[in-house]
Amino acid sequence: SWYTSRYSNCSTDLDDGTVGADFTETYLESGTMTARKIHADYSQLAPSHGEEAYLKLKFVVMLRDPVDRLFSYYQSAKADNTLDIEGCSLSTKCQEDLSSCESLTFDSWAYDQVERASACEKANSDENLWPSCGDTGLLGGLYAQQIEEYLNFFNASQIAVVPMEAYTSDAPQLLTNLGSWLGLDFVRNGMTEASDLSTSEETSAGSEQMAASTRSMLGSFYEPYVKELYDVISRTDVTFIDIISLQESSGGRGWGRVAEAAPAILEDGADHNFDAIFIHTLAQRPRPRGRCQSFWTHEKTRTRYQ
Repeated sequence: SWYTSRYSNCSTDLDDGTVGADFTETYLESGTMTARKIHADYSQLAPSHGEEAYLKLKFVVMLRDPVDRLFSYYQSAKADNTLDIEGCSLSTKCQEDLSSCESLTFDSWAYDQVERASACEKANSDENLWPSCGDTGLLGGLYAQQIEEYLNFFNASQIAVVPMEAYTSDAPQLLTNLGSWLGLDFVRNGMTEASDLSTSEETSAGSEQMAASTRSMLGSFYEPYVKELYDVISRTDVTFIDIISLQESSGGRGWGRVAEAAPAILEDGADHNFDAIFIHTLAQRPRPRGRCQSFWTHEKTRTRYQ
């Protein structure tokens, strides 16, 4: 089989507390076949302990502000010559060595990406931009459409969304909450409060800058898709996990749904720090009755995102 053969050491029959985890950052954006193939593979397995094997899967999606994600993708892909340059007018020399092409800037490339997406959308008005018009570059940040693809094959209760900023702000608390949702215990083992990961490469030494007008343009492009993401979370059983502790949320100020916080985030015109790192986890321990969900307060939302 396409998927399970890669993890032949993971068993769905033994209930010995073993957890198998697959950390692959391209599962979310890589077209319509990934979710279909994973579901098909696990559907072929015999039920384990009275439960279908595919229902034991958990999907954790760590998401980043799509504008910051696009800037990060551009820098990385340009450096290793894998950048999506369809529709760009470049010299042969530049096409052969993108990493040293000075005429190729993020600002010009981003505008080309938006123009291409707009043209494709007009030509394919009955289809979603992702993946019909592409699944990388600009379109890799259309998270709602990507998550909806997984909802075609798996229950919403099997999926959790985590903002990357939560991990960079307080990784131990975030992992504690995530562990609670997975039915696992997080062992801190000396981990510091915040990750060393940067949520934006814009200010990195020697890096190319993004013009304010480009950020504004990209923000306008992504805005309806960010709203669509919050809509998917609010109308389904997809779990939203943040860094507010379970104890804080029990005081009456925490919300179990991100839908109530979303309008404040969007109206404030702030960043939606999400990163497209996709973690597919097969948990083989019994799931607890309780779930760790959003745990956002309005005040904390406004403070953290401004």
